[in-house]
Amino acid sequence: MAKAKVTNPTITEETRRGSSNPCQRIDHPAFAQIQASRINGHTVLYDSDFNSHNYIALRIHKSEMVRDLSHDWHHEREQYIEVAMSEAQWATLVSSLNSTSVPCTLTYLRGATVDQLPEPTNRVNQFGSELSKHLGNAVEQLAQAMKAISTLGLSKVKTETLISMLSKAQADIKGNAHFVEKSFSEHMENQVEKTKCEANAYLYHVIQRAGLDALTLGIAVSKPIEDIDKE
Repeated sequence: MAKAKVTNPTITEETRRGSSNPCQRIDHPAFAQIQASRINGHTVLYDSDFNSHNYIALRIHKSEMVRDLSHDWHHEREQYIEVAMSEAQWATLVSSLNSTSVPCTLTYLRGATVDQLPEPTNRVNQFGSELSKHLGNAVEQLAQAMKAISTLGLSKVKTETLISMLSKAQADIKGNAHFVEKSFSEHMENQVEKTKCEANAYLYHVIQRAGLDALTLGIAVSKPIEDIDKE
């Protein structure tokens, strides 16, 4: 990456309406502001298997600084970009510095919204379909192997022995493929439901510990309930 050139900020002297004190408006291409928000609402996220009803939005705006009354005031200007992340993606991002990059969903870029993703693929059905396809390929390869053995010029006994072994393996796959696929799908569905329950239980535990009133009303958790009722 080429080294960026160094430029000085642009400083504009001006007097605000209703004030006799001059202030400075300071601008530079490198000035930006970043904001992270927790959003409640349905969305589909990249690399997430579930519909998300709570997610993290990360926004970056152009920034402008005003020097007035011996203070620096930072003001957001036009928005550059917005990305959305699941709670898990956000946790991975902030806890894995200097690690691999984390998938996120681009929702806004330089004045335009980005096309939304379709509903997530049912991963249970996807894996089940892939398993069925691989088992079908295995059966086909065994059939081709049996044909190849017949052309090798081996003795009749050896040819029949090898073909019998492959034929038995092919029959086992055909006979058990549906059962294996069904069992695998049921296992995946159970694991998904367990994961959802564990996640919900964890969030409920966190809310209990923090105090629901403290989260929604800003009331100190240590305050007795009877005192809260009196307010």
